[in-house]
Amino acid sequence: FLIFLIFSPQSFAFTDIETSFHKAAIVELETQELVSGYEDGSFQARNTITREEMLKLIFQLSGREIDVIQTGCFGDVNSNMWSEKYICS
Repeated sequence: FLIFLIFSPQSFAFTDIETSFHKAAIVELETQELVSGYEDGSFQARNTITREEMLKLIFQLSGREIDVIQTGCFGDVNSNMWSEKYICS
């Protein structure tokens, strides 16, 4: 069971996967620019994936582009959230 996180692309430099059983899979997903981890350089594979991370991954895997960015779709989605365009599409 693999949990992975998605944010903005970065070069491979995950500081916390060296001993991970899933290291090869994580590196492959990063190489394909499907995952990129956290700003501090960690991947945090043991974290539970959030709805916003999962939606971004689904969009990336489907190849679907977000043509129109909608806002205010849910009360708990703020306009300053990086994931608003995925959640509201």
